[in-house]
Amino acid sequence: MQTCVALLAVLLGWPVSVAAYESDVHYGLTRWLALKAGFDPGQADAIALGNQRLDGGLVDTLTMSAEIA
Repeated sequence: MQTCVALLAVLLGWPVSVAAYESDVHYGLTRWLALKAGFDPGQADAIALGNQRLDGGLVDTLTMSAEIA
């Protein structure tokens, strides 16, 4: 019984890749939601691209910059 519990714990802790992530859908949905929230198209593109990079693991460093209106 203990071996079954240990095996189950190892299997549940094993890292598994999920192949359901689609960057084009994720980018498009985020951009669409940003547009619906009232952002202009340039800002919506920046938000969607940043979100896609973050979710895809492409963000090494985060640089904050002030936006002057």
